[in-house]
Amino acid sequence: MKETRYTVGEMANLCNVTAKQLRHYDEQGLLKPAHRDDRNGYRYYDQSQIEEVLLLTSLKALDLPNQRIAALMKQRDLATLSRELEGHLYAVRRERDQVVAKYDALIDNILRALGGLSLLGSRPVGEATALAVVDFPTTWVAYTRYQCYWKASKLFISRRAELLKAMDQAGLEPVEVNMAIFHSDYKKQFSEDPSDNEGDLEVCYRVKHPDPQSPLCRQIPAFRAVTCLYVGPYAEMLPAYLALEDYAQRLGLALRGTSLEEYLVGATMTADPQNYVTRIYLPIQEG
Repeated sequence: MKETRYTVGEMANLCNVTAKQLRHYDEQGLLKPAHRDDRNGYRYYDQSQIEEVLLLTSLKALDLPNQRIAALMKQRDLATLSRELEGHLYAVRRERDQVVAKYDALIDNILRALGGLSLLGSRPVGEATALAVVDFPTTWVAYTRYQCYWKASKLFISRRAELLKAMDQAGLEPVEVNMAIFHSDYKKQFSEDPSDNEGDLEVCYRVKHPDPQSPLCRQIPAFRAVTCLYVGPYAEMLPAYLALEDYAQRLGLALRGTSLEEYLVGATMTADPQNYVTRIYLPIQEG
């Protein structure tokens, strides 16, 4: 019986692929037609290549790279199939984790934006609201801390960029919003005295998977604090600090002299400082 041969078009139609795809497989060296007519130069596939086309189609659907596909086409056995598919599985798993991380980050940013809109609709600009005594939980953060310019009228966005770059290089994923801890007199950030323009400032992010061995990571111990929400420019937050100090005094609570600012809605989310939303914490002295 004469062996059945198929033109490129016939094979494409039979296997539900395009002739262009078959030519592409040929050019990449993945699957070449078994026969060539010396008289007219036409190329033909034989019947045994149908299964190879179907295999190629299924492997391409899995996004296997050509290198793995070529290995499978060269040596079609279960051991090779298992090895190459497992190798691809690890790559796909990494891609999946990256997509999930992007999805989580997208959801987090949407929730922050919606939360910011909700707060802006219910809080007056320029006033400290929601004053309370709270317990700040033990928190792992990635951080940088050193003496630097910290005047509230000028954003220290370069410190944030510096930290994010270091976190990316260390494989640390930020979670939620960034924070700043003023380790010396926090009210100096509002001072007009040039000698007060620098202070001991820590910039930090919560991290999804902290690395206790990393010099970038540390644990903020749990503490009690008086806290408030403030809507408006950073440079105008001094009245909120004074309101918190007065609130603590009325409750008979002594403060440590440090502060933590949590930027719920900041300059990277809106260009309008009137829409900044900041939560301020003033830690209470133990005992």
